Amino acid sequence: MDETDQPTKKEDKDVQPGEQSAVAVVESSPAIKPPKKSWFWAVFGIVVVVVFGGVYVFLMVQTPGEGTYTVVWDGTVSYTNRPVVRFERVANYSDENVTVDKLFVESKGVRVAGLLAIPKNTAIATEGTGKLPAFLVMPGAGTSKEGEHNGLGRDLNELGFATLTIDLRGSGETGGELLPVTTEVQLFKDGKEVPTHQSFYDVLRAFDALAAQPDIDKSRIAVIGESLGGRYAIIAGGMEPRITG
Repeated sequence: MDETDQPTKKEDKDVQPGEQSAVAVVESSPAIKPPKKSWFWAVFGIVVVVVFGGVYVFLMVQTPGEGTYTVVWDGTVSYTNRPVVRFERVANYSDENVTVDKLFVESKGVRVAGLLAIPKNTAIATEGTGKLPAFLVMPGAGTSKEGEHNGLGRDLNELGFATLTIDLRGSGETGGELLPVTTEVQLFKDGKEVPTHQSFYDVLRAFDALAAQPDIDKSRIAVIGESLGGRYAIIAGGMEPRITG
């Protein structure tokens, strides 16, 4: 028989029951998975830091229920998101020219005390409503609301304007604490809210309370002051667009 006619010998045996083929017993090596992308975790970590850092900063600059205090890079101070103002109006006295009530306004740990004077002369009242234009009056350093009311306040009342004259933070019935300039500068550098800035907020809260009075035309409120009070009036006017003068 020619060699080419010889039957070809099987190289693979038939698999008997209970046996595995040579191919079956050789386990395929598992596919090597690429390592998890490290950039994903890096980005995730940055996001977490930014979010929690933002929350921390927000909590640091916001007093619960008192609006958001911020200072931008150029030193501009702002108080946004002020909540509905809380105040108490208490009858005080009345004479032939004016009715004077006490007004206490909640503001960052103090009750700003003021004298709300409503003149009986209504010649310049808003037509159709009878509501009066008003001035928020700030006294100078060392001057009480009573002293300022009996001076500048009375002059404005005689012209027909209602007035709210307040005790500034750290004086009179308002209370609170004022710190030496050097101490405030250091606190400011440390990113803390300083009492002087809180005084600006007191003025804004007093404005909010004045605007909420039923006998006041909230679209015709201006601020005025003497000496330190004048400084506060200018700053408050720059912070609150509803202040008309």
